[in-house]
Amino acid sequence: MSVEKVLLDLGLSQYAERFLENHIDLALAADLTDADLKEMGVSSLGHRRRLLAAFADQPGNDAVVERRDVVVLFADLVGFTQMTQALDAEDAYGLIQAFLHLVDDTVRQSGGTVERHLGDAVMAIFGAPLARGDEAIRAVKFAHRVHGLVAELGRKHGTDLQVRVGVAYGQVIVRSQPGEDISVVGSSVNLAARLSSVARAGETLLSTHVTQACGSAIRIADKSEHVLKGFDEPVICHRLLGLARDTPQDFIGRKPEIAYLTEVLTAAQAEGKGQLVILQGEAGIGKSTLLARWIASAKEAGFVTHTSHILDFGVAQTQAVRARLVRRLLAGAEIADKHRLWLSAMAGLPVSPSEMAIIDAATPEIQARNRQEAFAALLGAAAQLSPLLLAFEDAHWADEDMLALLADCSRLAADLPLIVIATTRIEGNRLGDDWLAQIAPTRISTRTLGPLDEKDCRLFASSLAGDGFDIENAVRRSSGHPLYLEQLLRHGQEDTTSGLPHSIHTIIQARIDLLDMADRRATRAAAVLGQQIEIDAIRHILEDRSYSPHSLIERRILQETEAGLTFHHALIRDCVYETVLREERKLFHHAAADWYASRNLALQADHLAQIDAPETADAYLRAASAAANDRQHGEAVRLAAAGQPHAQAQDLRCKLLLTEADALFRLNRPNAAIDAYRRAAEAATGLCKFWLSATIGEITALRLVDRVEEASARIAAAEEIAQGGDHDLELSHLAYLRGSLLFPTGDFQASLLAHDEALRLAERVGNPERIADALSGRGDALYAQGRMSSSRTVFDDCLRLCEEHGLARIKAQNLFMRGTVRIYALDWEGALSDALQSAELARTIGNARAEVVSRLTASWVHAWTGNPAEAIEQAEIGLTVAGGAGAVRFKPFLSEALGHAQLLMDERATALRTLEAAVSDMYEAGVERFIGPWLLGSLALSLGPGERQRALHEQAETLLETGAVGHNHYQFRRLAIDAAIEANDRTLASDQAAALERYTRSEPTLWSDREIARAREFANG
Repeated sequence: MSVEKVLLDLGLSQYAERFLENHIDLALAADLTDADLKEMGVSSLGHRRRLLAAFADQPGNDAVVERRDVVVLFADLVGFTQMTQALDAEDAYGLIQAFLHLVDDTVRQSGGTVERHLGDAVMAIFGAPLARGDEAIRAVKFAHRVHGLVAELGRKHGTDLQVRVGVAYGQVIVRSQPGEDISVVGSSVNLAARLSSVARAGETLLSTHVTQACGSAIRIADKSEHVLKGFDEPVICHRLLGLARDTPQDFIGRKPEIAYLTEVLTAAQAEGKGQLVILQGEAGIGKSTLLARWIASAKEAGFVTHTSHILDFGVAQTQAVRARLVRRLLAGAEIADKHRLWLSAMAGLPVSPSEMAIIDAATPEIQARNRQEAFAALLGAAAQLSPLLLAFEDAHWADEDMLALLADCSRLAADLPLIVIATTRIEGNRLGDDWLAQIAPTRISTRTLGPLDEKDCRLFASSLAGDGFDIENAVRRSSGHPLYLEQLLRHGQEDTTSGLPHSIHTIIQARIDLLDMADRRATRAAAVLGQQIEIDAIRHILEDRSYSPHSLIERRILQETEAGLTFHHALIRDCVYETVLREERKLFHHAAADWYASRNLALQADHLAQIDAPETADAYLRAASAAANDRQHGEAVRLAAAGQPHAQAQDLRCKLLLTEADALFRLNRPNAAIDAYRRAAEAATGLCKFWLSATIGEITALRLVDRVEEASARIAAAEEIAQGGDHDLELSHLAYLRGSLLFPTGDFQASLLAHDEALRLAERVGNPERIADALSGRGDALYAQGRMSSSRTVFDDCLRLCEEHGLARIKAQNLFMRGTVRIYALDWEGALSDALQSAELARTIGNARAEVVSRLTASWVHAWTGNPAEAIEQAEIGLTVAGGAGAVRFKPFLSEALGHAQLLMDERATALRTLEAAVSDMYEAGVERFIGPWLLGSLALSLGPGERQRALHEQAETLLETGAVGHNHYQFRRLAIDAAIEANDRTLASDQAAALERYTRSEPTLWSDREIARAREFANG
């Protein structure tokens, strides 16, 4: 608290100069009498009574230690030592006392504080214990004036007196107590002292920060460099030449921008198409104010508006913004059921466990696609009700997810009456050419906001200022910068802690100094919380459940928004945060972390990280795990990576690395996941469980990118280590992976044995997911051996387990396989149902391979049940999906199904071209073992009887003998029987029936029995 603050609170600030002139601080004010106040010129009895009561009611004067930006000044009398040799000691003493008294008075009259006397030098500070916001110019004006005053003092004493002055600007630690001396510690103190020591007689040297703060208000000489004691690098400074008036500047007004938006709104309503408007400018230039005017204009024009603030710290970003927007738009829009699941999830609305399992099983790409489609449908529906304006403030803080959301909205503006406005600083602008390229063909307009012209500045100042404000001076000093102007008129302003001059910090500090001690402490607590704040969080940190932010809101430190309290400008928060002392910062961050412990794990961890608390790494692990469980895998990667530098314990570091790797894998970034898994394995030296988990993850990712040899080698190494301990779960997983790698080699029996081992181990530990995976692999291996009935039983068991435990991922990989094996039981209805259901599930969760094979199965069923047109449709969908996913190995399968259906449609020539191309694709992809005999049989049938048909049959027989997936035995024999009947070759039909009977003897099927009977009926004529 200060005298100025007491006067301001009483509405008696007109007496401030009287107290300053009489050197009355708060400590002295407590002892004033009515007569004293009369003598000072307070003539009103009522005013004197109020002042005496207020000063008597002030609390005890405890010392205050704080971090502040101040201007430090040293004024050193030149040649006084030599001068004393010619003066009587008493005269010398009187002269030095007169000098010190003159300088002290002049400092105080300039709004500064005398910190100390050092012999014949005076150290003064401007900006403590009270800041006024123009510290640099007041200090320089003092320096300019003091030279003349000292010279005049010398003339009065019959001698030549001169001073040399050094002035520096910077952040210091200030200890102050009313009625006692103030003390300051910081590098700017040393700099000011050194500058005064190298200045010549009658000269003032200014640090770079001082000249930047004063700008055109002073005249300076060209910069010079000085090597100063205690500074590693030469110091750049300027010599003060004198004061100057501000030079007029060219300013940009606001009327063109307001008129422009009117045109944009009118065009959107008339054409039904909107655009993206980027409003850019330096910090505090008035982007938010103009945006508010735009939003008001849009509302008047009938637009529904939504505003989102993008913040740099202390806020759960994109998810919260998207959720809030979706909830508001959902209120009145009609939405199709297929989109409602994804919109509910985005909005944080209740979702059933079965629906959540589907969302969980979806790949990140499919989740993104479904969210985009649902979000587009929502915006479209909302825009049908009324035109929309979506505003995103401070896009320069946007992360990748927020940029994606902004791009989604902007793209939709191309075809909707939707205006998207993004405000951004020019420095750090994230909306560059690469980002803009994503939103074509949406129209884009960029408006750069400059300073206000003098007329607009005066109007703006008049709307804010009350009686007693020097509007003209404020307008002149603001240089057309509206935020600077606003804060000057309100005894404060705003800034970021990097890149802006110290003068802006002191403008903000001037505003903070007007608060009482409780509000100042609350402001610091709010700054620790971030740009967006909950009042209950402030109360928790302050340990004061009754604290009200009313004064902070009234003085425009904080403002109320839809999302809660925020700082009036992010720069205010940054500046205040920099003033928080280390111990208080540590205390506040700990309290904030405690507040968020049960509310937001990510923010809890971020607060602990700010002070490098011992529990930081553990907090990041909990937050990353929670994000992964919520399918926020990108956030899980960030949090896990952020926690690793804080992890001292080996097991904690391993857990963080594994969490990061798992999240990268779920994001379909296998190569990055491999690297993370390997780092986890390296960190897990001596910790077998962690090492095995990391290695299994690495093998899974290696398999995904077909690095088979590396994966096999890692399996062997892992199994060797796992055999030595209680690692049945890990051994089960390794056996499953080994079986999966053996399958494409054609060693189906070895694959089956590996999956049998995986199943045995999984059942021993009772892990449903591992059991389901093992059953899946076992079913595939049995199918590959042509054991269709056994395979059907295994797939039934697998799918039953998936239903019981919500294993959507495994279900998608096996439902189409059950449909396929149902074909061989002649269960056409069940096979088609499984195939189509599997295709839809696979599409929903983004499993392209599963959808491709599901479409293939559906095509087969349609073809064999007399619906070739539907068979063609399913095959063509499958080809499109395979092409989009880069799954070229499935093209020959789908082309065979397509060619077969074309043949059934009597389009023999077309079928022949399709099948010829399919054979070529088969050899190129190297999938002869999987589809070769079947495809060659289809091509042979389309060619008709002849030498080439016989040659193709021989090629197929060779492939069957060397080992091929079981369905080839069934399908080639069927096709060869068709060819025999077409050629009236009874011997060929009989031979094919016998071959199929031999292959299926141990496990016949209804399908094989039917084909054998059909062939023999023809052969026996």
